[in-house]
Amino acid sequence: MWRPWEGNEVESNVNVRVPSTSRNKTITGSKCMGTLNKQSQKIICNVYAYVKSNKLDEGPITETEKAVGLSRQAISRVVERGPKTPKKCKNEKQEFEKVDNFTCDLIRRTVYDFFKNGQSPTVTRNIGDSKADSHDEMNSEIFEDWFTNKLMKNLPTSPPCIIVKDNAAYHSRLQFRLPNRSTRKDDIISFMVQHNLEVPNPLPTISVLLELIKEANISREFVIDKIARDFGHEVLWLSPYHCNLNATELIWMRLKHEVRKRNVTPSRSDSVCRTIRECVELINSELWTKCVNRTREIERQYIVRDSENDRDLFIISVGDNDSEGSSSDES
Repeated sequence: MWRPWEGNEVESNVNVRVPSTSRNKTITGSKCMGTLNKQSQKIICNVYAYVKSNKLDEGPITETEKAVGLSRQAISRVVERGPKTPKKCKNEKQEFEKVDNFTCDLIRRTVYDFFKNGQSPTVTRNIGDSKADSHDEMNSEIFEDWFTNKLMKNLPTSPPCIIVKDNAAYHSRLQFRLPNRSTRKDDIISFMVQHNLEVPNPLPTISVLLELIKEANISREFVIDKIARDFGHEVLWLSPYHCNLNATELIWMRLKHEVRKRNVTPSRSDSVCRTIRECVELINSELWTKCVNRTREIERQYIVRDSENDRDLFIISVGDNDSEGSSSDES
């Protein structure tokens, strides 16, 4: 075994196995540091050609072996096929991708949870099921059930409440969809009967029926609007892509931050639920007041910005007066 502190001498007849991306995996000599590149193969060929032209005693292969310190097999292969660029190995290890801070924290807490509970890690089951958001597990049925039985039944009826909602897909399910050209004719007729629209006789084409429905100007209504109206409340919908106008988003951000800071068991367990309840208790009226005031400030900035844009508008009318004025100027 080679020990650097004992010197740099290495036996020349020791076979050294080095990582290689080509077929030449076992080569001889201390000068071999890996796969031979194309330039090194050219040098071997030049040395072999020189030895062969001078007709030295022990033959070109042996003399080349002494000169470059490689094995006879490696020299013979290079000389026979000529210098070539070595191919990269297909099973070469890929570069490790960087992991963001959230994923690092999730992995750390998952490993700690395994260690604490004495469990064997099952990465697919635990990390794969830990969602960074709840949108993948929510649908309109679950939300409407919570909205009806949990929220509406616990709100005071006097005075009426205003519920601020964003435009998430599970919030905005329509009570009905207007027919279109892909709707069957029988379904279009049923829709017209349900909405007290007169169906012509004889029956016209689908295009005519759709035009009659369009002229009736039937307003679309969301399921949430009807539920809130039945309980005496009103739903105020935010503008699309303006979640910053919702104070609840600020509360939700604060809650997730506190849970992430305190939680050390990302798998679904009693400790996670306990941590969430503790963080909910931290949300008081003072925090709500700050979030609502912040939302009002953002709304005020939008109003000021819109008023400034309206003030900058000016209208240029092009008509007969302009042409008369230009003709008078020319005269």
